Amino acid sequence: MKKLAGFTLVELVVSIGIIILISSMILFNAPKFNRTMALNRAAREVASTLRLAQARATQVRAVGGVFPKNYGVQFNTDVSKNNEFTIFSDSVDETCTAGVGNNHYDSACTGTTEKDTAITFKLGGGIKISRLAGPNLPLAECPAGTNEYSTLNVLFFRPDPSITVTCGPNELVGTSGAFRIYVKSPDGSLPEKEVHVWLTGQISVK
Repeated sequence: MKKLAGFTLVELVVSIGIIILISSMILFNAPKFNRTMALNRAAREVASTLRLAQARATQVRAVGGVFPKNYGVQFNTDVSKNNEFTIFSDSVDETCTAGVGNNHYDSACTGTTEKDTAITFKLGGGIKISRLAGPNLPLAECPAGTNEYSTLNVLFFRPDPSITVTCGPNELVGTSGAFRIYVKSPDGSLPEKEVHVWLTGQISVK
């Protein structure tokens, strides 16, 4: 009589145990994996928005028939605004004069309908802009710590591919190093992602 090949009870128990162990490890690490992917995606969204502003500036795109002084992206670490960032066309100055611009985002002007045209992007999943840092000492206008800022405007002037970074209306001149935008997970359990902005026009995610 021919013997039939098969598994013994011990082999089946061991195989099932290995499958359960691997499945448990995958399920245990799934939340961390999802948080990591969300953080990476948020950092890429920041970098993509900066590149969009750069592309609009170099394409010399008009807004409402008026050519803005520049296109930019504003970041803020204030608790009411650190879950968002704004891409804008710098079309008005602090006196609400259209077509002039003042190197930062003006959301509204008193007594007039003139304002910078803008789109605000929200970071999902509780992800925040945690820090804004650069190669310079902070200006008295908007400091947040040593070489850190509470607000940054990253500006692209047509048709120049280089970048200007301001804190309020003042220009921050960096001779070396990069301005850094830090993106943080909700519980801070993951290492922060960094978006580096170089004055030469290079934008990268670290």
